[in-house]
Amino acid sequence: MAAQPGPPLDAGDALALTERLVERIRAAGGLRDPAWHAAFARVPRAAFVPFFYAPAPGGGHERLWRDDRDPRRRARWAEGVASDRPLATRLRDGELLSSSSRPSLMARMLESLRIGDAGGGARHHGGAGPRVLEIGTGTGYNAALLGHRLGDGRVTTVDVDPVITEAARRHLAAAGRRPHVVTGDGFLGCRARAPYDRIIATCAVPLVPPPWIEQTVPGGLILTPLATGLLALRVAEGGRACGRFAPVPACFVPLRGGAVPGPGPGHPRDAEDPGTAGAPGPAGDFAFLLALAGAVPARGPDGRPEPATGPGLASGHEPGHGNRPGHGSGAGHGNSDSDSDGHGPGRRELFALWQAAGRPGRERFGVAVSAGGRQWAWLDDPDGPHTWPLGRPAAGGGSGEGTAVAPGA
Repeated sequence: MAAQPGPPLDAGDALALTERLVERIRAAGGLRDPAWHAAFARVPRAAFVPFFYAPAPGGGHERLWRDDRDPRRRARWAEGVASDRPLATRLRDGELLSSSSRPSLMARMLESLRIGDAGGGARHHGGAGPRVLEIGTGTGYNAALLGHRLGDGRVTTVDVDPVITEAARRHLAAAGRRPHVVTGDGFLGCRARAPYDRIIATCAVPLVPPPWIEQTVPGGLILTPLATGLLALRVAEGGRACGRFAPVPACFVPLRGGAVPGPGPGHPRDAEDPGTAGAPGPAGDFAFLLALAGAVPARGPDGRPEPATGPGLASGHEPGHGNRPGHGSGAGHGNSDSDSDGHGPGRRELFALWQAAGRPGRERFGVAVSAGGRQWAWLDDPDGPHTWPLGRPAAGGGSGEGTAVAPGA
């Protein structure tokens, strides 16, 4: 016999949870923009996360439900929804498929869209404000926040999983919001509603999908997780684009779809446990470089990447003089390091470069896209000596889009 629900969450309780969450986001340094502060204050996360999965004491996961009859379990659900942490909302055989992202990271990403600078978008497509495409619908929470700020008609959100999009439509409708929710391959964007002034992805990609660039107006911005970093890519005329990474880690579930290249070492399947690459400080910065340059991390007996403590990272010793820092778009190809996959620089070579460059953080790295579609990562200067090619998309289309460990919401 199915468990009977407890009393529904009333408006006062939902408001109290929302106020607690907003306080925690502000304590984490977010919501300095009054317009986004108003959106988070008016759109309750509780409406979009009726349940989530938490680690169970004996292993595995347990579902915590908004309408559970047990008041202790309901209290645990409420604390989770009001917390500044990601919440797993969809699992398959123990693998995380979708989540409600860490709210402070959501706020940082939304503020990084620089919506106030996008007024020129209205001139491109005759509306009252910028148009935004979200890749990775998740619970619908992020789309609702965008809709509150811009108006629902300016927001399109895409996800490959029909179960996720149908649930998101229900959540959005119950909250009085109706953005355009599309079931489809997020790698391909949504050409039917293009062009866009902003594209925001809540899932990790191994390269910037070319359709996103094609569907963004010149001067527009693409914000996407890539190699455990958060890339803000400004699109120019002729399909060119260039941008830098934010200084903070951003670990998301990989985008899924028929046109998506396989996830690289920088795209952990369990984004709730991102490992060294998601850590702050030098170890995380070096792991980010490993992921960005396509080096293969060492793996332990359980198959998980081992900590990216390159030679001397913990001890402070310099690597051997035989490891010349790689540079140029072919950096490291054909090197003899045993930790290379044969297609990119090895760990030892990259560590020597990272040391010589002053142990750069994520904010010194970026990505550029040429008019011909070539994509490369770079350190300090897109035309400088230290660059690494990004992969090409796989042939064929499909039905995929990934939801993220962050927004999805």
